[in-house]
Amino acid sequence: YYMHPLIENSNNTKPFVTTSQINKIFSELETIHSINKTLLKKLEDRITQWNPCQKLADLFLEAVRIQLKFHITHMI
Repeated sequence: YYMHPLIENSNNTKPFVTTSQINKIFSELETIHSINKTLLKKLEDRITQWNPCQKLADLFLEAVRIQLKFHITHMI
């Protein structure tokens, strides 16, 4: 919702933010979206096979692990 109008505006003579700033602000957006999309799919799959002893924490822990691995890789 926010990125595309800013990108369009960055081509103006007086943009709100520069293309470089847009890239910094939204640099990890696609990665976060991908991780969340994967988590949602796994949650939906888990819910369709729900039983009284079902757990969800492992799915969230895996998503956090993936995100931390991404951040550590890009910090080095």
